[in-house]
Amino acid sequence: MKEYLTARLLRVKQAGLKARLDHIDRVRGIVDMGIKAGAQVINRLKQNVLVTSTGASTRIEGSQMSDEGVKKLLGGLKVTKLKDRDSQEVAGYGETIKSVFDNYKDIKFSENSILHLHKMTLEFSDKDGHHRGKYKNQPNIVEAINNMTGERSVVFSPTEPYLAPIEMKAAIEWADETLKAGIFHPVPVIANFILEFLAIHPFQDGNGRLSRILTNLLLLKQGYTFVKYASHEKIIEDNKERYYIALREGQKFRKTEKCDASMFVNFFTEVLGEQAGIVEKIAGGTAPEKMISERQGLILGLFGKYDVIKNADVVKELNIPSISAAQALKRLEMLGLIERIGTGRGVRYKKK
Repeated sequence: MKEYLTARLLRVKQAGLKARLDHIDRVRGIVDMGIKAGAQVINRLKQNVLVTSTGASTRIEGSQMSDEGVKKLLGGLKVTKLKDRDSQEVAGYGETIKSVFDNYKDIKFSENSILHLHKMTLEFSDKDGHHRGKYKNQPNIVEAINNMTGERSVVFSPTEPYLAPIEMKAAIEWADETLKAGIFHPVPVIANFILEFLAIHPFQDGNGRLSRILTNLLLLKQGYTFVKYASHEKIIEDNKERYYIALREGQKFRKTEKCDASMFVNFFTEVLGEQAGIVEKIAGGTAPEKMISERQGLILGLFGKYDVIKNADVVKELNIPSISAAQALKRLEMLGLIERIGTGRGVRYKKK
């Protein structure tokens, strides 16, 4: 399974991908919106995103509740009032996404965490009490319903229940190991994992909602904190047809060499790029050159002397500790001012 996931990622077509990832990484450098937005603005943005993300994610799965209704429900949440399905799903998603936003640093990406997040997401759903926080124990074929005739047709047949725990364990380990290795850019790795998660469809219900919870968690843990200030769920809702087409295309020929994740990975990065663009506008489009420290500016100045720079060059020229040089170089890379070449001990940087 792990070899298959790596091979599928390697087959992703690269047209336009690097430019989108560069833009996403540049916005990642706008840490916690502290450029032109004050604390009150930041808190208001966070609250708005909680509402927008919750409303959009649950509507993708069939809820009819408007953002205004979501805001009222989350603002005065009382379990005794949650008698309809939409309210139960909204309450569960709202509480879970807030917990992820607030505690992502302490949430380990693991099987236990995913089971717990599933339990949280369905916490208020009456009909889901018997399976929340547990892998499926019966098939959950994805069907489409013809609104005119009521006829059902099979869209996708996920992993059989007895294989779901095995495949989930392998997918989680692959994502964790691959992200830590740092050989691939983290965003396509996350997209590839989410595609596999949805192909396994490990839970009886709540898979779509949980996939978007996990998207936020993984992006936050990789330093993409801007996801707290604009909703990727809303962008998916606005492009739901393209989302499902990309998803089904990525699930064709699963577990074979013909399986192509390109459409889904590209859709995923387009969504994240649009999300980053929204945050960039909120931040006032601050030029990256204005967001660096004096030390980082001195490092940029070294490119007049060097075509490419190694950590050791910075240590030697600026007479600073190696760890400080590494942190400064990473910051400049995040802001899109320099580009990393190679990996491990041979890593070097060139100016963009």
